[in-house]
Amino acid sequence: MRRFLFLAVFLLFLASLGVTSYLLYEREKNAENKHDSAINVVATFYPVAEFARQVGGPYVNVLTLVAPGSEPHEYEPTPQDMARIRESDGFLFLGVLDSWVMKILPDFQKAHVPTLDIASVVDGNFDPHIWLDPILVQKEVFAIRDFFVKIDVLHAAAYRANADRYVSLLQKLDEQYRTELASCDIQEVIVAHDAFSYLASQYHLKFLPIVGVSPEGESSAQKLATLTKIARERNIRFIYFESSASRKLSDTLASEVGAQTLVLNPLETLSIPDMAAGKDYISVMKENLHNLKRAYVCKDSK
Repeated sequence: MRRFLFLAVFLLFLASLGVTSYLLYEREKNAENKHDSAINVVATFYPVAEFARQVGGPYVNVLTLVAPGSEPHEYEPTPQDMARIRESDGFLFLGVLDSWVMKILPDFQKAHVPTLDIASVVDGNFDPHIWLDPILVQKEVFAIRDFFVKIDVLHAAAYRANADRYVSLLQKLDEQYRTELASCDIQEVIVAHDAFSYLASQYHLKFLPIVGVSPEGESSAQKLATLTKIARERNIRFIYFESSASRKLSDTLASEVGAQTLVLNPLETLSIPDMAAGKDYISVMKENLHNLKRAYVCKDSK
């Protein structure tokens, strides 16, 4: 019993170190080249925060609620998080995934906190992962631009210029996906969870998910048997897993059919080491493209 209590305390200590280091990292990032009159905004999780930083530049400090390595699907705010939102100059979220926000949004509006649901500019489906489509992200970036202009008109020109610059990068990313996925031998691949419907629709891909929209879901024995049969019949040589979630089912399926495993990152989060190494939305989407080409056996894939 004593050993169990010691282990529990130790794990809590490590978790607190992770959260603390993340907050210090964000504080340092927000302090870099920031203007004295920078506004303070809160974003729920990584892609929302990343797009806000790209548009805001030196005039916006961004605090991300969901720490790296944490699961945004299951996130619940703390009282401190609620206080940070109420004290902010603006709050950005994704309503189709951040379901907790919708329950308490009227409270923030009563407190006169400007809010933006970036999903409001997208005609969505069951899948909340709208940030995995570079075309849809362009709409989200323009929505963030307009939001910042409204609450900080003094720096409107900078927000417009930053948005245009980032959209140009997204357009190049889209073109790279279209060109490099244009001619592939495999018609469908197996992914860890059902996060890629927008990516599939945009680039005419087909993904077979092991579990549903949440990466923490479970898969039935019947579904695993079906996927095993498909993988063998269609010569699927790679099974995707996600670095931020359990890879057990992907590894099990790959072992069963003699396939290899590859990362396909749903970009729900980035680790602190990844961010410190300079990785971001664009660079990870390019890594995803490289791994997609391998699994789909596209021309010039290595």
